[in-house]
Amino acid sequence: MASGRTVGDIGYLDRLGYLYIKGRGNGMINYGGLNIFPEEVERVLQDHPDIEHLAAIGLPNQHWGQLTAAFIQLKQNKKTDIRALRRFCRDRLSAYKVPRAWFFLDKMPFTSGGKVDRRLLKEKFQEAVQWKKR
Repeated sequence: MASGRTVGDIGYLDRLGYLYIKGRGNGMINYGGLNIFPEEVERVLQDHPDIEHLAAIGLPNQHWGQLTAAFIQLKQNKKTDIRALRRFCRDRLSAYKVPRAWFFLDKMPFTSGGKVDRRLLKEKFQEAVQWKKR
């Protein structure tokens, strides 16, 4: 029996009836009227050989509504820079989906359930990009 409540997943059916999940509606980033699913950005960045942990979230922005922010914890003894990460993303994502704000963390915060604590990241860093116009 359905309760009328959903988990908020957004997806689509292809012509053969296969269901593809794009991401969660409550985490979707609205960048100037364009929708970006953080999971799509994360899937790309997970393939980068220097990244240990990561999260992509939307942070408020006066001009664009939200900016995509990437939070990166590099693997031990690995180095990369924002320019290299942007290039890596541009080769695999539409230009508007490439993160506009980048944060390198020594240690990624996790919830007691072992997931990245997105709420904490958003609270701690939202003011950092509030007035950037990109």
